[in-house]
Amino acid sequence: ASPTPELSYTVLMHILALLGHGTANVHVFSSEYKQFFCRFNDPSYVKAVKIDILTLLVDLSNAAAIVGELSEYVTDVDADISRRAIRAISKVALRTPDTAEMIVASLTNLLQLDIDYVSTEAAVVMKDLVRKYPEQFERASGAVERCIK
Repeated sequence: ASPTPELSYTVLMHILALLGHGTANVHVFSSEYKQFFCRFNDPSYVKAVKIDILTLLVDLSNAAAIVGELSEYVTDVDADISRRAIRAISKVALRTPDTAEMIVASLTNLLQLDIDYVSTEAAVVMKDLVRKYPEQFERASGAVERCIK
């Protein structure tokens, strides 16, 4: 934690830039992924960068913990953070294919929330996941169908 959100943001943006230059730098931060979990009092701009960092740090060993954390952000008071968290959950499945079933299950749970923008975003990312993982079609289509009714 830093004394000001502005300083946190600057450091986080540099970390994001390092991680964005390929997988060589990911191992430096991957064991400390919990340090990038959002705090309730983080400003939205800091939360957004932390969510982006978490999606780059995900691997099979920490995917469940990161998806669980991202799922918590879906109910954030800021709709943009909620949407970003849902898209980040989808990116986890794209980065680690072995998590696709868990991700679709997580998104299915999000569809049951009675929040319009959450249901809409979850349905959109499920569409993309079904394109990538057609074997998840049955579970995804059933969940979307129940949501529409």
